[in-house]
Amino acid sequence: MKKIRKTIEFLLVLVGIVLLFLLVVYVINLLPFKLEWWGISVLSILVWLGLIMGIGLLFSGPERFFFNSLTKSLFEMGRGNFNIDLSSEKKKMARYGEWVEFLDQIEETSDNLAEMEKLKQSFISNVSHEIRSPLTSISGFAQLAQREENPERRAYYLETIRSECMRLSNLSDSLLKLTELEGTAVLSKSDIDLDDLLEKVKLGFSVQLSEKKINLKLTTEPISYKGDPILFYQIWQNLLGNAIKFSAPDSEIKLSLTGKADSWKIILEDYGQGIPTEKLPYIFERFYKVDDARNSDTEGSGLGLSIVKEIVTLHDNLELDVKSEETKGTVFTLSYPNC
Repeated sequence: MKKIRKTIEFLLVLVGIVLLFLLVVYVINLLPFKLEWWGISVLSILVWLGLIMGIGLLFSGPERFFFNSLTKSLFEMGRGNFNIDLSSEKKKMARYGEWVEFLDQIEETSDNLAEMEKLKQSFISNVSHEIRSPLTSISGFAQLAQREENPERRAYYLETIRSECMRLSNLSDSLLKLTELEGTAVLSKSDIDLDDLLEKVKLGFSVQLSEKKINLKLTTEPISYKGDPILFYQIWQNLLGNAIKFSAPDSEIKLSLTGKADSWKIILEDYGQGIPTEKLPYIFERFYKVDDARNSDTEGSGLGLSIVKEIVTLHDNLELDVKSEETKGTVFTLSYPNC
């Protein structure tokens, strides 16, 4: 319909231009003085062009207003001002639907850029905070170690410095991993034996489980899935690591794989600290920590679940769900396809 309407509008304009030229020629022929044919032609063309330009200027006001508004908005966005409000401009051009839609898009783009700027500032602030804390500890304990004469105390200070260095290293690795995942367009997929992978994950945490005397109850089915095995392993390395970290000694964790090749789910259930319901929507945000008091080096950097979510998103046929109740534990469910 739009093409037909535009074609009709073009034809009407063309007919109007031709009629206007004929009208100019007719009026010039009515003048009291006579001109040669070429004089009539030249004068007719000049008058006709003048009329066309005058009509164009008369009706080009909305276009000038639109492009002035557009130029001003882009100039402000280029200066870093993303607080763009074009409501008054849209009211003045309400009859020009396509132009209003374009201005709507400009406003939406400025809002998106403003949100990205907030995220960037928040990210920089969080990274600065996470780096400043271990650096302060390293500096302080290094000064203590320099003055300490007791070998045991000096060894304790040096071990603390080493621990803080590892914390910085882990933070750097996590940030690099997130950057790498965000830049990943195509995964290196292959067949994954999920039961074998979960067995390997359990084996990898055998020391931590033994130290806290936690019983990991693993039940699986022989199921295969086509995905990135390294990234898939990292999902459960992060989730199980958190489950162990926030579970009490002498407790139990359940990890189960059920279903079949075309429809399965992996459920990780612990009976640890749990997460308040109102904070569940934020746990996958970068640097988010459920409890501000949990800012010791043992609690990590708050990037683990962000990495998990990014990996799940890259496997676009998976869905991750979490349920938790404070003091009663947390349940993570990874399902395919939306099992």
